[in-house]
Amino acid sequence: IYTLSLHDARPIYLGEAGYDKLLGKGRIDRAVHITVAEASARAIEKVEAAGGSVSIGDDDDDRGEWEEE
Repeated sequence: IYTLSLHDARPIYLGEAGYDKLLGKGRIDRAVHITVAEASARAIEKVEAAGGSVSIGDDDDDRGEWEEE
């Protein structure tokens, strides 16, 4: 089980905890911002319903780096 500090507004990178897919089992009642390689539609639905967001992709790339346009 991965325990999150929900008092922290920083994004949660599930890959750092060894998870590559977010599944929709369980409950969420706080807005969190999650970056993960894959997520089920139900998981995204639940996170967004709680006011959070899910970013899909390789969570190790470009974290904290700005890209000039």
